[in-house]
Amino acid sequence: MISASSCPVCTSRDLEPAGSYAGFGLFRCPHCDVVGVNRAELAQVDYDAVYNSSPTYNWMVDEARQAALGKRTADDLWWSKRTALKWLPDQVGGRYLIDVGSGPGTFLAVAQRLGWRVDGLEISSDAARIANDLGIPTVCAPLAQTPDKFKGRFDALTCFEVLEHVPDPREFARHLRSLIKEQGVAFLSVPNRGDPYVMRLTIPEATPPIHVNFFNAASIRLLLRQAGFSRVQTHTLPIPTASVRILFGKSGLLKRIPLLAVRSLLGQVDGTTLLVKCWA
Repeated sequence: MISASSCPVCTSRDLEPAGSYAGFGLFRCPHCDVVGVNRAELAQVDYDAVYNSSPTYNWMVDEARQAALGKRTADDLWWSKRTALKWLPDQVGGRYLIDVGSGPGTFLAVAQRLGWRVDGLEISSDAARIANDLGIPTVCAPLAQTPDKFKGRFDALTCFEVLEHVPDPREFARHLRSLIKEQGVAFLSVPNRGDPYVMRLTIPEATPPIHVNFFNAASIRLLLRQAGFSRVQTHTLPIPTASVRILFGKSGLLKRIPLLAVRSLLGQVDGTTLLVKCWA
């Protein structure tokens, strides 16, 4: 377990103050370059309350229902989920896939129709209930309480937009690795701190105390290699996505083009989401 005064990625205690975000104090680790919320300020989050207070949640539930009816395909998913499905192994007959933080089950409903045998793991009881009602087998439990039958069972694992929420990402990543068979593959996504817009959001779902870790490509690769993954690759989509639209509306595209042009010349193009591919 990490302590309140140690880095949640590399455990260094040489943490530097990094200002504040949404009223919460931040640190930066100079060794792995992760930024996080001071752990002493964190309290347990009720994700049922978070989901039910979010205008996005009703849309997520509707998308899950549409996917269960076959009215949503991989092309309708967000970029990170669509890309993960595209890069998963082609031969899926009899193969097992688990989605950690599966919500009401949209991604798994699409994967199931493509031939995967699926399981979900979700901390929100309301979201897990909806997924099960839609025919997506989903366990409602924290990752640390995963059923023993899941250990080493899965050919593939996905975990989209979850690691930024967990107070101890080192332990969480080790639990993820324990679910995958040897030669298995995992896809994870996190907001990308390499994009200057990511930490300028103001919506509650994307700010502390909901988001408590802010990774760039280097820090997420280090975290997953330490967890036992043999190889880790990061990918990003350098176009205006949710963070820019929320800040600037439809003008976000025009506002972002000059920044993208300059950063492209410098070889520093980053999108708002990091998609990470890991091999067991």
